[in-house]
Amino acid sequence: MKSFIVYQAGSFFYSLKWMPPVILYITWLFSQYYYQHLPVADSHAISAFALFPVMVWIAMIVCSLERGSEKLILLSYMRRREHFLYGKLLVIFLAGLALSAVSFTLPLLLGIFSESLSIGQAARFLYGHTAISLLGLFIGALFSATSLGGKKYSWSGSAFIVCAAVAAPKIAEALPAALQWTVLTLPPVAAVTDAIKEGILAHPAGSAWTVIYITASFLILRHLFLKREKIN
Repeated sequence: MKSFIVYQAGSFFYSLKWMPPVILYITWLFSQYYYQHLPVADSHAISAFALFPVMVWIAMIVCSLERGSEKLILLSYMRRREHFLYGKLLVIFLAGLALSAVSFTLPLLLGIFSESLSIGQAARFLYGHTAISLLGLFIGALFSATSLGGKKYSWSGSAFIVCAAVAAPKIAEALPAALQWTVLTLPPVAAVTDAIKEGILAHPAGSAWTVIYITASFLILRHLFLKREKIN
């Protein structure tokens, strides 16, 4: 398992496919922190918001690194085939942590915040960016590590979910009351950013639903991956 993770990380790095999403996110951060005296919580919420589509992009890249015989060879070396999925998810998550670290340190180095960073704000940053990374990881892997969407519609399907998740609060307002529950099937990106801005305790229902959603997402992803690989 450890050697597979190292192999995946090396394949991802040397493929250079990480450059477009990473450069896009860092460019976004520099444009976001161009101005001085920004509020800490709002800045962290915006950087987490921007991290979501980037993590979807990275997840789809990592889950599509191997095709055909190369993938079959790697699967044959796995003690359990789900370990193939776990290794990829860990590499994607580590990439998310690296981008989160850049997002955290950059404004501190530039000195653009209007207030000192508190422990509570740092904790909310950690919670928010970790949750966003996991949500993006799930959506990207769902459309690239399973049969959902197929090869033809995987990118367009994931892009649709990203747009819908970002616009979820407005979509809920536009829907009839009887159909507003359908928005709960979308990644709770707004709930995470609200918790970053106002605190987890200020939004207990949204924070609890985020944890439930991430847990259920992992179980669904594992089931669909094994189903595609025809393993019961």
